[in-house]
Amino acid sequence: MRETILYGLKEGLWCVWNWFISLVELPLTISPAYIWGSLIACVIMLASAAWAGNIAENKGRYPHLHIFLALILPFIYPLIISFVLKALEGSPEAVRKGNKAKREHAAARREAQIAAEEQAIADQLQREEADPTLWSKSRMERIAYNADGSAAGPFICTLSDGQQIRVVAIQGLQENVAVFELAGAEPGVRGPVMRFPYERIHGMEVEKQV
Repeated sequence: MRETILYGLKEGLWCVWNWFISLVELPLTISPAYIWGSLIACVIMLASAAWAGNIAENKGRYPHLHIFLALILPFIYPLIISFVLKALEGSPEAVRKGNKAKREHAAARREAQIAAEEQAIADQLQREEADPTLWSKSRMERIAYNADGSAAGPFICTLSDGQQIRVVAIQGLQENVAVFELAGAEPGVRGPVMRFPYERIHGMEVEKQV
């Protein structure tokens, strides 16, 4: 099978070569000068398109339109855009100043964003201190661990409907919900793991050991 495919490719290439030679050897039908001229024109157009596309990419522009125009105006269009894009880009000093201004603007935006986030956290802390029934991820994080880094608990959690549940451990804290492992129905039996939105939680107290 492999030998058959290779033989077919070989015969196909040989036919194409014979066709090309027959065109060159038929002066009355197609002039050899016309054939070679067409090949040279194609090479020039492709080289021009590649040159224009390379210039456009180096200047941070999309190359598709420039490639198309370079096919219409071989070598003339690449020369034009090489000067035009360089003029639009400006002098090296202007480019450096522009880049510096962009970096300073980005740094200022980052600082403003950080300040806004810090202010939002401070406002949240003030609201939580004023309202003991208001719980969030940050407030839950402050009670989830002991001073030595070990997991705190168990807790008695008071829900918004007044129901109290025993939380063996805080399994995870997400942006809008807390994941609790509840006490089992019997001693030594693990209870279910459930998610509770923070708005349902109105109180969390460490269970007093008797």
